[in-house]
Amino acid sequence: MNGPVVLAIPRTHTFEVVTSAARLAEIAPAWRALWQWAGGLVFQHPDWIAGWWRTTPQPERRALR
Repeated sequence: MNGPVVLAIPRTHTFEVVTSAARLAEIAPAWRALWQWAGGLVFQHPDWIAGWWRTTPQPERRALR
């Protein structure tokens, strides 16, 4: 089944597509706190994502969702 996914999300949550390294750096402190609180995987840590961001090819296609 390949259709759109519809989520019922409380209005207290917001989502943002990050498209710049500067914005990624701005949200990193809050992301680290959330990552630690949730017991996230290493691949979800903002420092790992920042490293990926700097080295991945095709910078025009970079976006975190």
